[in-house]
This record gives sequence, structure tokens and C-alpha cells, in this order.
Amino acid sequence: MIDAGIDSARLPIVNQGDFPLYDVTFRMWDPDDYGGSAKSSKDLEEFLAKSIIREVGNLTPKGARDLGAIMLPTSDSKDFKVTIRARNGGFTEWMSLRKVNGVWKRAVRVHPGDMNPDESILYEFSDPGFPGAQVRKNQK
Repeated sequence: MIDAGIDSARLPIVNQGDFPLYDVTFRMWDPDDYGGSAKSSKDLEEFLAKSIIREVGNLTPKGARDLGAIMLPTSDSKDFKVTIRARNGGFTEWMSLRKVNGVWKRAVRVHPGDMNPDESILYEFSDPGFPGAQVRKNQK
């Protein structure tokens, strides 16, 4: 949910499944912020500071919760990786944002489990006009 006028985005979390999710946590970050290198344990605070982390609680089937808003960059693109963990399962979401003619467009792909983009796709969506009509494929 992007407000093109002020370059901010709301962060909704939606349970599109038919079963509740329990003790949900949400973590979102830009993989490019980490430069592709492994971090040592002494950098954990810095590592977590670059993330958006929320304790969500329980989500009913087809339920949603608003997790707040973020400011979008002044550049024309941004990629995020999201891990959503619940006591009864987890998901990884890849989200790509591109500014097209001054308007942010998004593409989202959700996989089951933890961080493996080669697993089956549970959900995929692209805004009309999203360049390439898909999430950046080389995110790992």
C-alpha cells in the first residue's frame, strides 16, 4: 500500500490462508544493505538495526494487521526480503518496488518455509505496469 504523494508505504500483513497463524513475527530488510557478505556475531546489533522487525501475534484466517509505515528511498527501485514466522509455519516473501513515471509499482512472490527461493510459489502478484512484471529473480 504505497502513497505516491509522499513516497511512503504501509506494511500490512495478511493471512490469506484458511487456518490461523500463531505467534507471528515479521522481519523485512533489503539484502543489498548487507553487501552480500556474512556478518560476524559482533555485528548482530548493526545487522538487526537495518531490519524492520515486528511481533504480530496471532492472525485469523483471512485476517490482516497494519504494521506501520516506512519511507521509501529517493531512488527509483528498492527490493526487500521478508520472513514471516509463526509457531505453525513460516514463509519467505520477495518484494520488488520500481518507480514508473513517478508512481511506485510492486511485485511480490511468497514461498513456503525459510529463505529458499527455489521452493514452490504460494502467491505471486505484480501491479499493472510493473517493469518485467515479476520480482527480481536473482535475490538470494
